[in-house]
Amino acid sequence: MVKRIIIASVFMSVCVFANAGKYVAKVNGEKITKSEIEKNLWAKFSKSEIESSVAKLLVLQKAKQLNVTVADAEVDKLYSEIESRYASSEEFKSKLKEKNISPEDVRDEIYTQQIKDELIIRLKDISITDEQTREVFDKNKDVFGKPERAHLKQIVFAKEADANDTIKELENGRPFEELAKERSLDRESAVKGGDIGVISRPQLVDDIAEKVFALKKGQYSKPIVTPNGYYVLKMEEKLKAEPANFDETKEIIKQTILKQEIAKETPSIIQQLKKEADIEIYS
Repeated sequence: MVKRIIIASVFMSVCVFANAGKYVAKVNGEKITKSEIEKNLWAKFSKSEIESSVAKLLVLQKAKQLNVTVADAEVDKLYSEIESRYASSEEFKSKLKEKNISPEDVRDEIYTQQIKDELIIRLKDISITDEQTREVFDKNKDVFGKPERAHLKQIVFAKEADANDTIKELENGRPFEELAKERSLDRESAVKGGDIGVISRPQLVDDIAEKVFALKKGQYSKPIVTPNGYYVLKMEEKLKAEPANFDETKEIIKQTILKQEIAKETPSIIQQLKKEADIEIYS
């Protein structure tokens, strides 16, 4: 969740027209200029962007004053976690480039958010006790337990005939991973031999879940029809359901409660910093 918030924040905070040129569109021969778009965007977003930038600078200034820091290793760790959501480092950087965002922009956003969190914790003396954590665990055991899961690989097709032809080749001994790389429409999983990782039963619609969990280790399915095409799935490993384990989930719960407390306290801290600051807005 944290990684999804960081990426969204970076993407939303950067707005560019890298290939726009002087004109951005023509309608029945009449041109729309880049300056018109920029003017409209400034009118629409300037107030919120200024407020956001003021808050960010206030946080960084206060953190510096109190010697609140974030280790480079922590920023590197979070950056790597975001990057790992993509098939490769190159794909991640390519996606950033499409938005005209640099890796340094992402690191800067991570650093700012982490500094803000550490500052709020310091100013509000936030700490999460084992008693709080246990209370949340006891009330949500069904959430923290692990349902039946399956480690799957897939090959995705547009036509059922293509899926059936591939199954014949599997029956003749061709490796599933080789065919996935060669034929799957889902290129993100294709480069990994069709590997889509571990999927829990609740993530699948009932009729597909029944077909998937009927497979034994090493078996592959007949074509499964979905709105997105025809899927041939291979069972790599089947994992049994597990009851909630406090020791395994304790740190996750603590971090969740901590984030909630930080979010609750942030508005009042920002308001207090504004009251203490000398702020001049020129637009």
